[in-house]
Amino acid sequence: VWQIKAHEVIRDKAAQTVTYHGAWMEMWGVPVIWTPYFQHADFGVKRMTGFLQPTYSVSSGKSGVQVRTPYFWTIGDDKDFTLTPIFRDQGTPSPGGIVGLGQYRQRTQNGEFTLEASGTYEDAPDDNETGDGLRGHIAGNGLFDLNRDWRWGYTFKNATDKEYLRQYHLGSARWLQDQLWTEGFFGRSYFEARGYGWQTTEDSFNTKQAPIIGPLLNYNFVGEPGAGGGYWGLNTGMVNLMRREGRDSFRVTMQPNWTLPYTSSWGDVYEVNLSVDADMYVSHGVDTNSDDIDPSSDSSTFNGVTGRIFPQGSFKWRYPFVHPGEKITQIFQPIAQLVLSPKCCNSGEIANEDSRTFEFDDTKLFSADRFTGYDRVDSGSRVNYGIEWDAYGTNGGKADVLIGQSYQFLRPGNLPENSGIDRDFSDVVGRLSLSPNNLLTATYRFRFDASDAKMKRQEVNFQAGPKELNFSIVYTQLANNENLSERKQVYANINTQFDDYWHATLGASYDIANTRVNSVRATFGYNDECFGVNFVGQYTPEGDTDESSGKLAGFLAISFKNLGDLRSSF
Repeated sequence: VWQIKAHEVIRDKAAQTVTYHGAWMEMWGVPVIWTPYFQHADFGVKRMTGFLQPTYSVSSGKSGVQVRTPYFWTIGDDKDFTLTPIFRDQGTPSPGGIVGLGQYRQRTQNGEFTLEASGTYEDAPDDNETGDGLRGHIAGNGLFDLNRDWRWGYTFKNATDKEYLRQYHLGSARWLQDQLWTEGFFGRSYFEARGYGWQTTEDSFNTKQAPIIGPLLNYNFVGEPGAGGGYWGLNTGMVNLMRREGRDSFRVTMQPNWTLPYTSSWGDVYEVNLSVDADMYVSHGVDTNSDDIDPSSDSSTFNGVTGRIFPQGSFKWRYPFVHPGEKITQIFQPIAQLVLSPKCCNSGEIANEDSRTFEFDDTKLFSADRFTGYDRVDSGSRVNYGIEWDAYGTNGGKADVLIGQSYQFLRPGNLPENSGIDRDFSDVVGRLSLSPNNLLTATYRFRFDASDAKMKRQEVNFQAGPKELNFSIVYTQLANNENLSERKQVYANINTQFDDYWHATLGASYDIANTRVNSVRATFGYNDECFGVNFVGQYTPEGDTDESSGKLAGFLAISFKNLGDLRSSF
């Protein structure tokens, strides 16, 4: 597809370079670029000091026109540095500017790390919290092995204002996370110590209300099986959570537990689990009437020490019936579980930091603790029951069905509203999945409110077709609950590999509840053994993505194998 020709070509094996004088590039035999001088690394050289491929971007928003010319410096076999000046022109009346971006990478004897920083001196956008002056960001990550059992690492990313990273296409998630951590693996145990901090780049969020966690400690121990196969376990931890604005809390938790798995001579399977949660909290500014971050002046707040002791036991039984056939093997099993615990312990004096969202589905049906964190315990007593059917074909196909419900005969009164478990009889949850071969996969999940005869949750995931032409549809419907409004949306995607070298995709997401388009994304590309051109275009009505600001964004990459890439965004 392409080749470089020149009046003179010099290959210097000592300097590991190939130099061209009077060079031009031909594509499909047609000259397209001419230069009096050109040089690149010799064949087989992986790293060499010099200029990398420039990139070019155009945006109608705050980004303007940007050109990057990175320079790569090989400091040694174990380290390198890339300096990238970014030239920007936003047009009149806004002036242009230059951003300096640097990235340092190094491998050590026991790990590796990366440090990155950028900066410029210019006017900040009018809708940001900073004024005129220095704008920039810092970022980095590292991972190091201390020995065979221990390792530690860090990640961080921070910017001077909310718009800077997207304006210069430096990657900007809605929350930038800083983390310092260490963890140990030994035997059947695990230990971690972490510290967290966050900065938001979303205009509607306030960084001062984001938590600062330091430290967070967790230790998980699982003992060796003893008499009858039973084993002990211990989960314990501590977390200190602070905010510059809002409530603070300090928590110490300890949960010893004992588990006994057993399979009888008849083939039915049992599991007994006993546990005790012992928690202590030291809180400041906790709103005892709500889970909001900022306590209301009209409600009472709690400052002080509180705690709880929460015992829980569960007994789970299932009886798998297996029917092997010539082409299909079927497994049918009824499942029942008894969960016993007191109706207590979710006090308003305990800040709810890690259990704020709850969703009851097929994955939570037979969980003794259905909450995601430690701050809320799954109190009360209930019976969970359901049936599961699985089928496996000799050709690799499979199918499974699960349906079940809970009856809560000792139900606490503070369960999340419209969660599916806030009544004596819970909503019916289930899953149906089918994959007869590698060309078709379909999954359907649901939560059905039998008392109101209404579907509260539905998820459909359907994929079909070979690589030459395949498509997928994802449909999601969630009813209102105390944390989220009703959601109903569909995502469709078509993908084609219509030739050995050509490919294309088209995908769109539509919000049915609010009758609006969430996003549209299209890709088109050609890639052979020596050349590639790939285009990505996307539309987001909100006008912001993690990479750029603006409703419309496009990315174009042209690749010359063994020579380099040219990339542009707009």
